Amino acid sequence: MPDLILYQTICNDECEELDATRWTCDTLRDAIADLSATRTSHVDGVECQLAKFLPWQPALLLTIYNGMEFRTGEKESRTLAIVGIKHTSARRLAKLLGFQWEA
Repeated sequence: MPDLILYQTICNDECEELDATRWTCDTLRDAIADLSATRTSHVDGVECQLAKFLPWQPALLLTIYNGMEFRTGEKESRTLAIVGIKHTSARRLAKLLGFQWEA
């Protein structure tokens, strides 16, 4: 099973990083649930979902970018790094989850 590492970054309205955290996930199901649980996802605040494969690692990076939060003006992004995945499996997983493939 590949390593599953989730990164969360919160920036202010001027794109300055305010907070960054990292944690590991036990299962792919938990990792995808945590990835999708951004602060504005419940109100359709997700701007885009990008998938990128790093061949030298090999790793798949699935990133969700949130829009600006109404009260604070902060933006959140979450990136799930799946380390040890093959390119073909990475493309299939990204397509299955509805992520746009970034070349």
